[in-house]
Amino acid sequence: MFKNYSNIKFFSMPKEQQDVVQAGVEAWYHFCHQNRNKDGRFSKYAQYANDGVTLDQKQELFTKGLQKEALRYAGIPADTKFSESMIQTHPSVQWATFAIVAQTLDIIVPETVLDSFYDFAEVKNVNWGDQLLFHVESPDLFVVSTKANGIRGNQRQRLFGKDFTLTPIRHTVEIYEELYRVLAGKTNWGNWVARVAQAIETDITTRIYSAIYDSFSSLSTSYRESAAFTSTAFNNLVARVAASNNNKNTVAFGTKNALSKVLPENQYMQFGMGAEFNRNGHLGNFQGTQLFEMDQKLKANSDDFALATDFILVVSAGSDKIVKIGFEGNTEVHQTKPEDNADRSMSYSVAQHYDVQIVTAANYGIYKLTT
Repeated sequence: MFKNYSNIKFFSMPKEQQDVVQAGVEAWYHFCHQNRNKDGRFSKYAQYANDGVTLDQKQELFTKGLQKEALRYAGIPADTKFSESMIQTHPSVQWATFAIVAQTLDIIVPETVLDSFYDFAEVKNVNWGDQLLFHVESPDLFVVSTKANGIRGNQRQRLFGKDFTLTPIRHTVEIYEELYRVLAGKTNWGNWVARVAQAIETDITTRIYSAIYDSFSSLSTSYRESAAFTSTAFNNLVARVAASNNNKNTVAFGTKNALSKVLPENQYMQFGMGAEFNRNGHLGNFQGTQLFEMDQKLKANSDDFALATDFILVVSAGSDKIVKIGFEGNTEVHQTKPEDNADRSMSYSVAQHYDVQIVTAANYGIYKLTT
C-alpha cells in the first residue's frame, strides 16, 4: 500500500477505482526497479518486480482495469456488443479514462520526486486555490550574556522565522497517438503513464538542480569553493556545513562525472580504492563523508546533459530541506478530436501545476570543480 503524503487522495477513492490506480502504481514500481535501479535506489520495489508477473503483464492488467472502470462510469455494460471503436469514442468513457490516469499520476509523480530528492527537498500538495505556504525557522542562536550577581537581565530574545509562498505554474506534456490504435483499444496506458511520469520527473529534477547550481554566487564565501578538487578544501566545506547545522550528518551529492573527481591527491592512496572506483565510477565514502550519485538527465529532444557535471552539493541530512516543491490541484489530461489534426491523430495534453524554489534555514555548501 502507498506510504507517502499523497495517500489521502488514494484512500478517498472508491474501492473499484483504488484497484485500478494501485495496478498502475505497481506497474510503475516494477518499471522503476527493472529500468532505473542501477544505484539501488529502487530496491525497495523488488517485491513488485519479483512476484512472477512481468512488466508487460502488469501494464496490460492496468489497461484492462482502466477500460473496465471507464465503462462502469459511462454506464455501459461490460458485456456490451458495441465495437471497440464505438466505445472508445464515447465522451463519458474518454472522460473516465483520463480521470483515472490523472489520479494515478497524482500518486506516482510526487513519490518519484521524493525518491530522487528525499535528502534535500520537501514536497507539499494542496488543493486548487490553496496557498502553498512554507514556514522556515530562524537559523540564529540565542545570545548568552554575562551578568553580575544580583542583577536581573532584561535583554529578552525571540527568534522569528519566515513564511514563504510558492506559486505553482502550469507545466504540460504534449503527446499524440494514432487514431486507429485508440479506436482499437491498443493504447498501452501503463507504458504511457510511465513515460509521462518520467518526463515530468526529469523537468522537476532539472529545475531543482538548476536552482541549486544558480544559487552558487549568492552563497557566503565560506560555503562555496571554486577550484580543482583537494581533500583539504572539501573536508573544510563539509565540516563548516556540519557545524552550522548542529553537526548533523553531512553528505555530498553530484553526478557521476562530478563525484569521480573526489579522490585523495596521493596516488598511492588511490590504489586501494581502485576496485570500488571502477565498479561505481566514484567512491561511496570519502574520508567519512557519504557520496550519493544523482542520475544524469538529458534535455528534452536533445543529447545534451540537463545536469551540470562540475559541482558537488554538500548538505546536512535531517536539517531543514534546502529545496521546497509545491504541487497545486490535480493532474489534468485533455484529448483533442481527430478532426483537429490533419493526420487524424489523437493529441493528449497532460498538465500539472508546480513550483520549485530554494527556501531554507539550513546552511549548505557547493564545491564547483575546475580542471
